[in-house]
Amino acid sequence: MKEEYVVKYYGDRYGVRGDFSQASDNIEILDADENWTSSQYQVADFRHNAYNALRAQIEESVSFGGDDPELPGNAAEIDEAMNQIFAEGKK
Repeated sequence: MKEEYVVKYYGDRYGVRGDFSQASDNIEILDADENWTSSQYQVADFRHNAYNALRAQIEESVSFGGDDPELPGNAAEIDEAMNQIFAEGKK
């Protein structure tokens, strides 16, 4: 069964969707027009973990924008966005 996770980060919505119990299931991402589109990733790439998949999508976007997602300020803001839907202990 496909699950989807969507968060807001700096006013933009980021999302991932997939059957996180199936290693070969393709991860879909929410594009800029808020349509689900296929990505190059499979569930196994993120060890069946939706948190990892969504965080990677945000970090990739931050990097693509020319910033470093590992900088403390950026990492904290990404953490805050992720905490919108992932409570401590559910990662």
